[in-house]
Amino acid sequence: MGLKDCFGLLEQEEWDIPSKETLDEIIKELEAKLLIAKGSERTKLVYQIANTMVFLSHLDDKKNRPKKLNSNGKWVWVPEDE
Repeated sequence: MGLKDCFGLLEQEEWDIPSKETLDEIIKELEAKLLIAKGSERTKLVYQIANTMVFLSHLDDKKNRPKKLNSNGKWVWVPEDE
């Protein structure tokens, strides 16, 4: 019995990635708030928009192919012919 069993800290979490439309709506809402924000609130909104756009770019990525571990233990793209 190790730390993982005692505390459950190393368990893999499940993530629900929102749809492209949902992310577009979130970005529009944040941009509307950005127009009236000042100071640190404005900085916070800029970072939220940037992070949301990163998720959006992952959804739009044409190279969104499955990955697997190679013999060196690094993640690599699976060739399309496999």
